[in-house]
Amino acid sequence: MELLLYQTPSNKLDAYITDHLLPSREFQENVQDAVHRICSFLKERCSMDARVIKTIKGGSAGKGTTLDDNSDADLVIFLSCFSSYQDQAQKRASVISTIEKNLLQCCESLAFKIDILPPRIKGEMTFSLSLSLTMQSRKKKEAVEVDILPAFDVLGQITLSFTLQERYKPPPKVYIDLIHAGGKPGEFNTSFTELQRNFVKHCPAKVKGLLRLVKHWYKDYKKGLRERDPSVSLPPKFALELLAIYAWEEGTGRKEQFNTAEGFCTVMKLLVQYEELCIY
Repeated sequence: MELLLYQTPSNKLDAYITDHLLPSREFQENVQDAVHRICSFLKERCSMDARVIKTIKGGSAGKGTTLDDNSDADLVIFLSCFSSYQDQAQKRASVISTIEKNLLQCCESLAFKIDILPPRIKGEMTFSLSLSLTMQSRKKKEAVEVDILPAFDVLGQITLSFTLQERYKPPPKVYIDLIHAGGKPGEFNTSFTELQRNFVKHCPAKVKGLLRLVKHWYKDYKKGLRERDPSVSLPPKFALELLAIYAWEEGTGRKEQFNTAEGFCTVMKLLVQYEELCIY
């Protein structure tokens, strides 16, 4: 696929996205089914000293920017046992352990084969933020990777409808408390999953196509770079999504129709100036 991208004429990029990057309906249904079963299990059958306030499907699956060859989903569960960021930091490991024990005891009833994966340590973290597992339906060959992330429900119920013109903004105290919590960079970002998801989810379909193209390029680029230098530090994919959305908003005035090649080229030019960028 890497060669196909670089061999694709600029006026054929939209077709390339449709033919090579969009996930199949079967894949989307498989992810949806796996997430639904885990949500039901956590709410109805998982025995722990906490109530599930709400669940949010995050990551690419939640935002609608999944790539065809990327079968993972983030499931953020907001629990009543977390009353602050500090609470989340102190109790997270215990909660993850409890969920894992419950899953292993009840996995037969989920109609999925479940395998617990080794903890994923990301960035500057010295600990895992999630319970990672693979789920494979007995009726399908493809497995789905799911990350279950316990989180503090700092935002509560977001009642305002999300539009491109009116984006929900939490009260300043939410961020003041976050600063005072003194966590590592990204440690509490799960609490803001709903904002992150909505920011991308309600973008036009063509913008999501551009995001897929940028992420596909980044995936191939990162693979080659890591082979040469495994220690190289690279930004998270969401930073590139923000950059692509910024390029679309500033370059087109948020028009739903635009030239994909020009958008992709703009993002690449911005990346070259990475030392001058400030994404927030």
